[in-house]
Amino acid sequence: MEHTQLKENVDMLRLENKNRREDWVLLKHHLEAFKLICEDQEEETSDLQTQQQQVGQEFEKLEGSLQVLLKQKEKITQEKDLAEKLQHHFEVFQMSEKLIHELEQATAQDDILLQKEMLNQEPPSEPNLQEILDYDALSPYYFISCV
Repeated sequence: MEHTQLKENVDMLRLENKNRREDWVLLKHHLEAFKLICEDQEEETSDLQTQQQQVGQEFEKLEGSLQVLLKQKEKITQEKDLAEKLQHHFEVFQMSEKLIHELEQATAQDDILLQKEMLNQEPPSEPNLQEILDYDALSPYYFISCV
C-alpha cells in the first residue's frame, strides 16, 4: 500500500513536472515574443526621437528664415519710405523748375514790354554842362535825376 501510495505520488509529480515544463516552454515563447515587442518599441521610440530632432532642426531653420524675412521686410519698408520721400522731393523739384520756367517767361515778357515801352518813349534829353555844374556832384538828387 505504501508502494502504491508512492507510485501515485511519483505519477502525480511526473504529471506536475510535465505541466511545469509545458508552462516553461510557453513562458519561453511568451518571453521571446515580449522581447520582439520591446525591440519594436525601442526602434519606434528611436525613430520618434529622430523625427523629433529633425522637427526641432526644421523649427530652428524656420525661425532663422523668419528672422531673415523680418529683417528684409524692415529694410524694404525703409526703402519704401525713402522712395516716397524722394518722390515727394522730386515732385517739389519739378514744381520749382516749372515755377522758375514760368518766372523766366514772365521776366522775358516784362523785358520785352519794357523794351517796347522804351522804344516808344522819347529819349531823355541830355543834360547840358551848365546844369551839371549847378548841381553838387556828390548830391544823391543829381544821380537820381540823371538816371
